[in-house]
Amino acid sequence: MTTAIRRRIPTPLEALLALCLLLLPSAVDGQQTTDAYLDDTARELVARARRARGEQGAAIHSYTAVVLRRQAIRLRLPLRDRLLARDESAMRVRWSRDGDVVVQRLASREEEMGGAPTAGSGIDLGSLFDPDADRITFGIDFGFSEGAGGGGEPSEEGDTSRVSITVGSGGVEADVDEGDELSNFWIAHPLAEDSERFYRYRSGDTLTLRLPDGRAVRSVELSALPRRASFHHLRASLWIEPESGALVQAIYRPARELDIQRDTVFVDAESVDDLEMIPGMFRPIVFDLELMSVEYGLWDQRHWLPRRMSMEAYVRFGVVRLPFEAEIVYRIEDVDDEPVALLLSTEEVLASWGATDVVAADTVEVDGVRALVFQPADPADLLESEHLPPPVWEDAPAFASNEELEALAERLDVRVPGATLPGPPTFDLAWGLRGRGLVRYNRIEALSLGLRGAVDHWLGRAHATVRLGAADLHPGVELAALAPRRAFAWRLEAYHRLTTVDPGFAPFEAPPPPLGLGNSAGALLFGRDDGQYYRATGGFVAAEPRPEERQSYRVALFAERQTAARRKVEWNVAALVDHDRELRPNLPADEVDVAGASLTLSPWWGVGAGAQAGLEGFGEVATGDSTFARARLTGRSILPLGASLRLGLEAAAGHAWGGVPIQYGWFLGGPSTLRGYDGGVMAGASMARARVELARGGRGVALSLFSDAGWAGRRDDFAAQDALVSVGAGFTVLDGLLRVDVARALRAPTAWRLHLYLDALL
Repeated sequence: MTTAIRRRIPTPLEALLALCLLLLPSAVDGQQTTDAYLDDTARELVARARRARGEQGAAIHSYTAVVLRRQAIRLRLPLRDRLLARDESAMRVRWSRDGDVVVQRLASREEEMGGAPTAGSGIDLGSLFDPDADRITFGIDFGFSEGAGGGGEPSEEGDTSRVSITVGSGGVEADVDEGDELSNFWIAHPLAEDSERFYRYRSGDTLTLRLPDGRAVRSVELSALPRRASFHHLRASLWIEPESGALVQAIYRPARELDIQRDTVFVDAESVDDLEMIPGMFRPIVFDLELMSVEYGLWDQRHWLPRRMSMEAYVRFGVVRLPFEAEIVYRIEDVDDEPVALLLSTEEVLASWGATDVVAADTVEVDGVRALVFQPADPADLLESEHLPPPVWEDAPAFASNEELEALAERLDVRVPGATLPGPPTFDLAWGLRGRGLVRYNRIEALSLGLRGAVDHWLGRAHATVRLGAADLHPGVELAALAPRRAFAWRLEAYHRLTTVDPGFAPFEAPPPPLGLGNSAGALLFGRDDGQYYRATGGFVAAEPRPEERQSYRVALFAERQTAARRKVEWNVAALVDHDRELRPNLPADEVDVAGASLTLSPWWGVGAGAQAGLEGFGEVATGDSTFARARLTGRSILPLGASLRLGLEAAAGHAWGGVPIQYGWFLGGPSTLRGYDGGVMAGASMARARVELARGGRGVALSLFSDAGWAGRRDDFAAQDALVSVGAGFTVLDGLLRVDVARALRAPTAWRLHLYLDALL
């Protein structure tokens, strides 16, 4: 059976990933190249590396290797990461210059969100190393053909291309059809001819390797410094063997992330206007290749052949963050660099491997390369194979550890610290639903509308937001800036705004839940507003993870003047039927001036179908009109109980010391703390709560039964009979990404409540 594979990817996000990794040079405005080389060694290294391109593998007629591959793409949310897709595999490969590629599948495990692990059904020829191909990357199948312009540059008509990056067996098929223009989708290859237009070069350290026969093999670091902070250009550290010009190691990343709204050159003209229609919660749209590392090892003291590749990237759609990781390890077993008069047959190849209990699975043809694929007679054996590598988020001896990758990224930042000619800033103006949190409804403001102006610069992002509520006519102003650095981000905000009693600070450009669309809809339609509001005038400075990373900590210093905010509106849609339904009075907040510091730590362990656990610790101290401190600890766990059952547990306790203003107490009620009750139904200086639920079904769709219990008040007044308790049933979609609960309060005030929210435990 012969299958002509149509290239595909699981999601359009990975199409963007594949496109952005193209290492194609392109014609741009001419640059002065007389200053391209900062020393003579760099000039000689570039010249020798160029001569070696395309010639390093010419003497290799065949090789045999075991290829280990693992990759995953996740959905990053505040509570925990959700696994979208993962793939681990091992295969033995015999590549031949003059014959078919023979592949024996040794191990395979694929898992997609909502599904059980499977053995998969195919291979990706892009994982196979071609000795004649460019050495700056391997293991990712781009499948791009150069345009008619020649010289490695796109033609005037644009490149015609196909793209493939595969994670898992399912997903949406996607091709860049022949004739589509990709002339703007280029990244300048640091070793291509005339690349001096894009880079300056500097030599660095020398590494000497002593071989068993006494010879010394040297490699010299070559830094490629981009002339501009552009996604078209790389920051690269390349280790070159000066005698042969062979590439020994490459570490690189784009000089700047790709922002689709700012870098509209990457978007066809018809789609530019469509970008303005994207809701604010899904903007900006950013892609960044955080690190690409490629390493080669010296085989038999003659050939530099692949050892391992590591890639870390992410796509960010406003509040939605999708980290992508991929790793490939090559274990070379045999290399033939002598012409052979008679090619080995497929049967002879399999016999030399001892592969006796295998069957032909498929014959795959892509771009003139044909691979004969064999696998165990029972494909289920692939899931239990000893060759199966662990998932990409676990350290394994053959793969680069997290510490190694962090060291490589740090070295790249030191050796190639970025460009000296940054691109211009870009500006955006948003209102209504185009901006996150700009439309809301609550019992203080009624309908409140905001206008936000934002500026993106290579240093970071800043915005200014103004708003006005229809009921209170009280203007609000927010000024904020986020400046990412290599290991963390600085965040600075100044404001006069309506805020809530939720501890800590909401993510950048994101409202706290009571000021989001979910609570606004409940207040408008059903007269249920879970927020406890007050006004704050002041600011804070914080250190936190970069926006694409898990927000696992935040350290902040703040100073505020806080005043009460009175209920201004009682009307809601439900009152048209139930005339007694009205929005309840607001919290009578204390008027205080306070300054202090807060710390939030929220590690999480585990992802996918196994056991998971997380902790969230929050602490805060403040002084001013009142001196106080408070702390809260929350623990969460998910325990699998077989193929279709999962148990979720959550417990939290908090206490406040000193002269605590009303707004700094602990409040219970609502979907995040005590389902079945209104927000703020109980409050006090001490708090304890717990919830347990049992979910049945896959991680795509599941039904659950749950019970919540909680108490808040003065610690000395605690009595178990005073705790509030609720029970209910829920419906969860995509591993708790979307949750709908119907809850019944069992102790006064008893009632039924419907909760719709995001990012649930189960």
